[in-house]
Amino acid sequence: LELLARLLGASQEPARQQLDETRALVRSSLAEARTSIWQLRSQNTAQDLPARLAHFCGSAAHSSPAKVYLQVKGTYHPLDRAIENELQRIGQEAVLNALRHAEATRIDVQLIYDGTRVCLKVDDNGRGFPVTEISSVPAGHFGLQGMRERAAQIGAVLIVESQPGKGTQICVELARG
Repeated sequence: LELLARLLGASQEPARQQLDETRALVRSSLAEARTSIWQLRSQNTAQDLPARLAHFCGSAAHSSPAKVYLQVKGTYHPLDRAIENELQRIGQEAVLNALRHAEATRIDVQLIYDGTRVCLKVDDNGRGFPVTEISSVPAGHFGLQGMRERAAQIGAVLIVESQPGKGTQICVELARG
């Protein structure tokens, strides 16, 4: 904002550009703060992972023009609470990335339980990106890296598939022990 005040004295166009960038940053920061508060509150509830994901997907769909759908397949088997929390946060981050960056109009979230594994998939119809760009994320964008770290922390595998114009699929797979 201080830069904006200085730019107003020189020329209006650079000031307008800076104002637009600042607005976008403030909106993004507010969304992240709301998500963090929601995550803190959700840790204190006794709901299972499917219920918490359903709540989050409903909130995400309500606050954006995109349609967000959740499907739970198989029979729910409780996991350690810390593992469920990390799966939840990976799912939340994947949905938020699709809303913020991909311009997706539809996001499908699947939580799949089978006898040997649990799989969480988030598939969007957004603009996609070259997967080779994952290692060179812009400053301040740590979503994919954070998902990788969370998956590694619980012994899960994270797979990211995306192509420009074809959307993105995030899949985290955890073997049940």
